[in-house]
Amino acid sequence: MTAQASVSLPHNLAKSEEYPQPHQRWQAWCRAVGLQSEPFERLEASADPDLGHYFVGHDAFAAAWGSWLSLLFAPPGSGKTALSAHLARACWIGQETNRPFPLPYTVPFLRWGHAAPSLEDHLAAISEAAARHLLLALAHRPHWFFRQDDRARQYLRAVLARNLPGPLATFLAPCLESQSLEPLRELFPAAFLPPDPPPAHAVVDFCRALEALPAAPAAGRPPALERWREIRTALLDILRLPAVYLMLDGLDAAAETAADANTAVGCLAPVLTLAPDWAAQRVYAKAFLPVEIEAALAARFADLIAASQSARLTWSPDALADVIRRRVFFATRGDFGSLAAIATPDLSDLETRLAYASPPMPREILVLTRQTLFLAAQRYPAVQITRDDLKRAWRDYARSRPDLAGLAQQPLA
Repeated sequence: MTAQASVSLPHNLAKSEEYPQPHQRWQAWCRAVGLQSEPFERLEASADPDLGHYFVGHDAFAAAWGSWLSLLFAPPGSGKTALSAHLARACWIGQETNRPFPLPYTVPFLRWGHAAPSLEDHLAAISEAAARHLLLALAHRPHWFFRQDDRARQYLRAVLARNLPGPLATFLAPCLESQSLEPLRELFPAAFLPPDPPPAHAVVDFCRALEALPAAPAAGRPPALERWREIRTALLDILRLPAVYLMLDGLDAAAETAADANTAVGCLAPVLTLAPDWAAQRVYAKAFLPVEIEAALAARFADLIAASQSARLTWSPDALADVIRRRVFFATRGDFGSLAAIATPDLSDLETRLAYASPPMPREILVLTRQTLFLAAQRYPAVQITRDDLKRAWRDYARSRPDLAGLAQQPLA
């Protein structure tokens, strides 16, 4: 991906008074410079449906992909969720059951109302997450379901019915009505969705076939441990998937675990204690963890860490600059791949300047870059990014995020 020296900009630009509001000038500027989407808008990786188009690879992926426990450490905003989404997308490659099954599990602190879950709490939440993602997988790969015999289909239906957070019909009816999977897909973070939804007729056939199976006799829910065993049977024995990747995330989402490393480790302890046993059953935990708990985790689970693959997500200026270039290339649909194309000549390597002026975290360079572009847009119909835009953006950033601004390698005056 090579950046052009410049880009042809329109000469018949409107007068600035035609766009009195900042957001109007921003939208007009984006159109004028050729940005067909806003590549720096979504700071939460899980909500970004386009993440796969501009994900920057990281060495930590090698520690995440494989038949072992993985521990990936990073501070907030350093790409844990993006790496997790990339791992899930790697699992979804192809149409067959020859790759691991991705099972994202965000620890549900809000539902529990506390940060000291028992094993039963975890297993119930994991089983529910597994049922939701099993339904999502079968709906996107209906041939996985239709090649099963009647007994296996009935087992899959029973597992879904016992673990979904609501009646199975409430998930199928909207898909039947719309003849699409969009109602189901909307229930999941966009970055974790499988690609290539099936055509309408396949959606309808699958939903009707699953709906037509007789419901199991009414009974109370089995214990969480039993339901988790049934989930494993469905995934590994019936569907014959080679492994399950249990992708743990969200540990820094609760105030208690974000503020206290020992509380965070205690929260995960019931799952980590079982991780070696689960690995023997082809269920491999992939934990995306705040770097602040690394020492506390090592003190309590030294043997486990020694047997795991672990990595820290760290970012060089070159890698951060690539975060911006890839997004520009995608937003312009390949017309150019560097902001230098729409900047004054003295900003020939603008992405590198932004990388050195930003803390070494992808989220922070996105914040700084968007502010730089937004300030440039406020001078519309002028379109070029100037050195003054960059300096003003840095000052705004430093005022709004003083705790992070000091981490920049080369703060801008």
